Amino acid sequence: MRQAFRHFNPAQRLRRLLAGLARTMHSTLEGGQPGRSECAAQAKMRPRSSTAPWRVLVADDNRAHLEQACGMLERQGAVTMRAGDGAEAVAIACAHEFDLILMDLRMPILGGLAATQQIRAHEFSGALGRVPVLAYAAVLPTPDVLRHNGLDGALSKPCDATAMEACLRHWCARPAFEAMRVQR
Repeated sequence: MRQAFRHFNPAQRLRRLLAGLARTMHSTLEGGQPGRSECAAQAKMRPRSSTAPWRVLVADDNRAHLEQACGMLERQGAVTMRAGDGAEAVAIACAHEFDLILMDLRMPILGGLAATQQIRAHEFSGALGRVPVLAYAAVLPTPDVLRHNGLDGALSKPCDATAMEACLRHWCARPAFEAMRVQR
């Protein structure tokens, strides 16, 4: 699927990006779920509190990786939202508050690095507080590349439940963590 988007020139990519954002925003305004997202919990995002579950956006164009990551996060007590490409991730991240974003770096329409830069620009405008964004990729870039593009860290995929739990403990540290683990 990634190969199909390489033949577009920058102007075509921009048009496709804007069309994708418009579809996502229109769907959200009409009361539907954004874009191709299929998470039932999307409409039930709760305000932040020390006892509320973590809210995590997972952006990946590979459905198997997306389902694996969301499944592990949900078993840890998180509420997840899914994005199938970078444009959808930007639209969802700008419309909701998250505790963490896992961003695949190589996605169609808009790559993870560019999507993260757009999310950071939206945060900088004062519309949102800063959310940790982690590269979620099989091949991870250097720490300098991560920092230069606004990413806070990285998680190698595929990862196991132990690595995902450690990620939540580090990036979403809250007193509720142990209480949620006991309730499961």
